[in-house]
Amino acid sequence: MIVKVCGIVSKENLEDISTLDFAMIGFNFYPPSKRFLQSVIHLKKDNFKRVGVFVNCPISRLKDIVQEHRLDFIQLHGDETPDYCTAASAIAPIIKVFGVHESFDFNICKQFTATSKYFLFDTFTKAYGGSGNKFDWSVLNNYNLETEFILSGGISIEDIPAIHEISHPKFIGVDLNSRFELEAGIKDVNKLKQFKHGILKDSKLSKTGT
Repeated sequence: MIVKVCGIVSKENLEDISTLDFAMIGFNFYPPSKRFLQSVIHLKKDNFKRVGVFVNCPISRLKDIVQEHRLDFIQLHGDETPDYCTAASAIAPIIKVFGVHESFDFNICKQFTATSKYFLFDTFTKAYGGSGNKFDWSVLNNYNLETEFILSGGISIEDIPAIHEISHPKFIGVDLNSRFELEAGIKDVNKLKQFKHGILKDSKLSKTGT
């Protein structure tokens, strides 16, 4: 199972989180975000995949950031078109994000299957994510495409039992953010440890990376 921790802004915090062996760490490159990363953070050696979070970023700028920050994945949170995703996927693999609500039509995702390594389903908000709220996970039963997906939106330690109950064949991971923070961009490592321990209790979710 993929566990992604998103919105890191501190090298010291990143070093501590890296000891937990999560599969992905996310860095936010959307300037209005309170978790916007303002400087390059590199470790001597990464044991995780670096994911850059973008919202409607010009392709030329996107390419520069991917190279500068050594990103392994591009996570697109905005109103990017299929043509944009085609161009971006030539730079790095794509995680395309969709804001989900009760009447969300998963058929919208079809036009992005050719260019996306994964989908990420987050709670719909006009602010392009980061609401700290969950959507009704039962609507995931309406998703029937082949692209695997990561679940996001207000996930906390208390949600571990519900995560264990998700049986969708394309569900492969979760994205952790605001519910694991001491302050915006600084994660509570002890809470992350608790989450990892809780996830590993279930044999079906036997690892935090893939």
